[in-house]
Amino acid sequence: MTTSTKTTSVLYIDHAGHPAPLSTAYHATASRLLSSSIDDRRPPSTLTEIDSAYCPQCLLFHDAAAAAGKSMKGNCPRATCRSCPVCAAVLTVVMEPPRGSNDDDAQNLVGMYSCSYCRWTSEECKVMNQVQVNQETKKVDAESIVEATDMLLYEIESRVKEDGGGKDADNLFDCLVETWGKKAQEEERRKKGGG
Repeated sequence: MTTSTKTTSVLYIDHAGHPAPLSTAYHATASRLLSSSIDDRRPPSTLTEIDSAYCPQCLLFHDAAAAAGKSMKGNCPRATCRSCPVCAAVLTVVMEPPRGSNDDDAQNLVGMYSCSYCRWTSEECKVMNQVQVNQETKKVDAESIVEATDMLLYEIESRVKEDGGGKDADNLFDCLVETWGKKAQEEERRKKGGG
């Protein structure tokens, strides 16, 4: 008994004469034509334009031109939408007493980013700020929380500017890609050589 691993698929012809599977085709309601999104065809059937950027953390859409610009660098404009640099989980803004202080005399709190997955905090890279506690209610006002969150975002952005916009990280990434490319070539040579 033999089994076949071949799969058959139906190809549809779009308005430009390109065969394409239905999963990569679009039906334009105004022109009533079928277009395909396969990019390697000349002339292409469709053009892809991104007109909004989506933040998976706060579930909001943003203008794509602004999101890709120098001000946002592909990030959400909200200060609360940041990812952990260690594990890429969502960071939260927390207000805690400074390390080494008593809980009884916590008149001031420290605002910082915290990862609930790997327990990383922005205190490790000295990105934090002081938050004043209301003396009457012994709680932090909503305005103070918003101000502290905005200050955290400002501190991160200024730190990135000081570091040269992540050039060291880009260089490290390029070095890693080059090294792994060489390793892959060596492995290919080893396999072809039979050793």
